[in-house]
Amino acid sequence: MENFVALAVVVILASLIGIWSRSNQGSIKSAKSHPNFSLDYSQFGQMGKKATLVQFSTQFCSICPASKEILTEISNSNTGVEFIEIDAEENLHLTKKLSVLSTPTVLIIDESGEEVARFSGKPNKIKIVKFINENIPSSNMQKI
Repeated sequence: MENFVALAVVVILASLIGIWSRSNQGSIKSAKSHPNFSLDYSQFGQMGKKATLVQFSTQFCSICPASKEILTEISNSNTGVEFIEIDAEENLHLTKKLSVLSTPTVLIIDESGEEVARFSGKPNKIKIVKFINENIPSSNMQKI
């Protein structure tokens, strides 16, 4: 009977952790909860006049190709938004400095190069576009 109770507790805890993890996938989190470093991401690609989506990927990340496709689609269909992909394994110093703990992790960078927000996991196109429109002011750009 004791083994059954222990097993039930483990199954319940694992289920709750799984539900919590799944619900947080793709959730956009304010940069206030992460160290904010002003970095020059232009060494990795073209910066956006409104926002830049910077994805940290690895070769073995199963979600990264789908995430890249969604973020490329956002940048291609929205004026002033660019997408940059950075190999996390080749840039370990940068991943440590920015506290990138999993892939894909996407940083949303404003036109001045400051991190505004980040998320990990599969991106939600509608949430990203809505976040950029509502949280990144741009003096010369129309809303995307």
